[in-house]
Amino acid sequence: MSVTSAKKQKKGRPTVDSEAVNVRLDRAMLTALDTWRRESSDLPNRPKAIRRLLELGLEAAGAVKPDSGPSAEDSR
Repeated sequence: MSVTSAKKQKKGRPTVDSEAVNVRLDRAMLTALDTWRRESSDLPNRPKAIRRLLELGLEAAGAVKPDSGPSAEDSR
């Protein structure tokens, strides 16, 4: 295979089927979120912690859980 015929790999993050959601939280909620994060064994970053809590809340409410296996969360 020649250099010119080789397929170039794209740089950057892989594309995912998602949409950004901008949320403003007051200090008390951020403090509670950070406390919850520190109690987790893997110390998730804030966005990952918010996704986990959202999934837990949806599950508790009996809503359909989004299709997100372990690989989906790790890729975010």
